[in-house]
Amino acid sequence: MRRDLRLAAPIALFALPLQAEVAPNALWAHWQSGEGTLTATGDAVPADGDALRITGATVEIGTLSAEIGEMTLTSEGEGTRVTLPEEWTVESGELTAAVDAPGATILATGAAEAPTYRIDAPRLSVPLEGTGQLLSVVAVELSGALASDGFDLSADSLSVAGEATEDLSAFSAARRDLSVQFDGPLDALADLIQGAPTPDLALTVEAASSTQSLTPRDDVAPTFTITSGATRDAITVTEGVATLEQSLAEVQVAAAGEEVPLPDASATAEEVALSLVTSVAISDEPAPVSLELDVTDLTVSEQAWQLFDPAGELPREPADLRLALSGQILRRSPTELSPERLGLDEFALSALGTTLTGSGSVLFQEAGGERPYGRPVGSFSFNLAGAMSLLDQLDALGTISTGNLVGMRMGLGFFTTEGDGPDELQSNVDIGPQGGVSLNGRRVLTLP
Repeated sequence: MRRDLRLAAPIALFALPLQAEVAPNALWAHWQSGEGTLTATGDAVPADGDALRITGATVEIGTLSAEIGEMTLTSEGEGTRVTLPEEWTVESGELTAAVDAPGATILATGAAEAPTYRIDAPRLSVPLEGTGQLLSVVAVELSGALASDGFDLSADSLSVAGEATEDLSAFSAARRDLSVQFDGPLDALADLIQGAPTPDLALTVEAASSTQSLTPRDDVAPTFTITSGATRDAITVTEGVATLEQSLAEVQVAAAGEEVPLPDASATAEEVALSLVTSVAISDEPAPVSLELDVTDLTVSEQAWQLFDPAGELPREPADLRLALSGQILRRSPTELSPERLGLDEFALSALGTTLTGSGSVLFQEAGGERPYGRPVGSFSFNLAGAMSLLDQLDALGTISTGNLVGMRMGLGFFTTEGDGPDELQSNVDIGPQGGVSLNGRRVLTLP
């Protein structure tokens, strides 16, 4: 989607308060100066009144170049209306797109030396090439604002579809009641996509609902569909520290196909939230990094329950997952990352009446030989409560064979020891400086 935003920037425009008249001649002169957010070349011919007709027009915004062909600049109030053809071509790096946007217009307002650009496009269709997969992007009722310090985009809907190839599966994604806000230099978007150091910026994408589907190339493999209510994606960069936040409400994941034995093979979650904080600055000093993931109130469909618990004997409280990681990384270049420390600050999973928790940390030694990273040294501890009671319930239900249940009990016996309380099991994992990994004091493997 980031590539789509880069291509959408010149057509995602929203009017700001008028400051001064932008006449067609002044706007065209500003575009030709090469000093503004938007630059243009072409042949200008006077039209009615003070209007200009531009032929052979090429418009550039940062790394994006649009072959417009012919457009007209006409005075409107204290600004200039730019009438575009229904079709034009856009290029950005290896990406090319033949834009189809009937009825799209741009209104330039504000100061002549720093205009703000507004566009209204009833329907905009952009097939993208150069991504390894033919993509089709369609926006309905697109409008917004583009200025030197950011843009503001809104659309009734935005959809992306990718055709299947020999290596890639077909997919589609759609968001409704979409809004996108970006604050910062426009060139910083390209830097962010490429992983290069960026100035301070903020990007927020919100939608009232979303749908995504993946159709595997194998005809018998199931198709997966993810739907959600309100979604929010936000990226901020402040003094070299990037923060990524993503949240989805009322999430449902469903599988369908010949090999799926249920009409309703789905799982739902009340909320899924992800947060990542990391450094995007190049430095010889390690910088902190953290990751948090929360999945709240996870449940499966009633038909899925009926497969292994038709009598409703098992606990059916929604499951919850909490994961929190922290550490330090050394970033000497955009592609060269070295971990210094990794900590499992919190791991908690509750499901089927059981609770699994864990914590610990490792330090990474200096890399040597052909190893890109140093060996980790540290320990982790885990505690599992309620597992034996769950196995007893499964045994009584008879939905899992006795042999499989015996294997599960043996596996728990191998990986765990008795805990402090009733029906509690624990595990301790230790990693030594020579790469030896011990489980509950028993050597199990050696890291390379």
